[in-house]
Amino acid sequence: MDSKRTQSSNVSQLLALQQEARAYVAKHEWFAEHLRTGFAAYVDLVEGYYAIRNKQEWYARCRARVLLALGGFRDHNLQESDDPYIVQFPYLSTEMQALERARDKHRGMDTNSSQYNSFQALTALEILELDLDEATKRTFLSPYLSHNIPIKKSEDWQDPADPTSLDVAILTQHSGEQYHLIALFRIGGLIDFANPRPVIPMPDSPGDSSGLLEPLWKNRSPGGAQTLSQLEASGVGPDLLTVYTRFWEHLKNTVKRGKDPVTTKPRKTVPVIEYDQDDMRPAGKFPKRVQERLRKASKPDRTSKPVRSIRVDNVTLYSYSDAEQNWPEEFAETDDRE
Repeated sequence: MDSKRTQSSNVSQLLALQQEARAYVAKHEWFAEHLRTGFAAYVDLVEGYYAIRNKQEWYARCRARVLLALGGFRDHNLQESDDPYIVQFPYLSTEMQALERARDKHRGMDTNSSQYNSFQALTALEILELDLDEATKRTFLSPYLSHNIPIKKSEDWQDPADPTSLDVAILTQHSGEQYHLIALFRIGGLIDFANPRPVIPMPDSPGDSSGLLEPLWKNRSPGGAQTLSQLEASGVGPDLLTVYTRFWEHLKNTVKRGKDPVTTKPRKTVPVIEYDQDDMRPAGKFPKRVQERLRKASKPDRTSKPVRSIRVDNVTLYSYSDAEQNWPEEFAETDDRE
């Protein structure tokens, strides 16, 4: 009973904070403008976070593929004191495992060896990274079981603080500018919660290459609730109430009339890519099954298993080292290398 009474009190306090913030916005249009421009800048912050995470995931998956291709599940560079990165991906479905095992047994492979399990795991990882829709992938992969492969992090590895988290310990890891953007985003979401005329209108998303605009806008409310009844049902914990109270106090103390709103930083649409001339080769110099993957892998927006490419005299050259790192098992089976 006491717990329910506390939750109800927290909801009431959060709604009182919402009313105070709404009244402030109604009185000060310049504050509303800070919230609107802050949303776009926050989206950039989240996009930057995921860009770093995607690069780290790609690095770890490359190492995992090498381990699996060599018949193992553990990174032998890991020390007991290391904090590993866990590469997680589904098992093959039961049906797919049976088909693979029957085919490989017919080929004369030892399907009872410990190494064989790693080869099946490699197949599952390859399916996960195919250019297929998610529904198709799910037909080949288990919905219940997952591989968890610990990988040693690179020497320059730094875990970025998640800007979508409301954990107090994570919030303290952000810079002052980042914290300010998070506060604008969260208080804007609180003001617009159950508001038929939101201060921050739904953004246009046709040019949203990251796919973040709409889901972030829809999930700005406290605890992800969409209605007051949902908020009351899920409750508001003391930590959540404290975080929102601190966000509001921060904004009242830092956002002033005449102060320029936060603006988004210009994005680098074409990254600078370094090429090793001796590493770049035409598609015909690669193993046949790799040749079929090079065109898609070299697309500029590719995040999974990217391969650098360059156009020279109307011939596209691809990075041999990138391809070899992405698909080591294909290179282990061929003598095409020059």
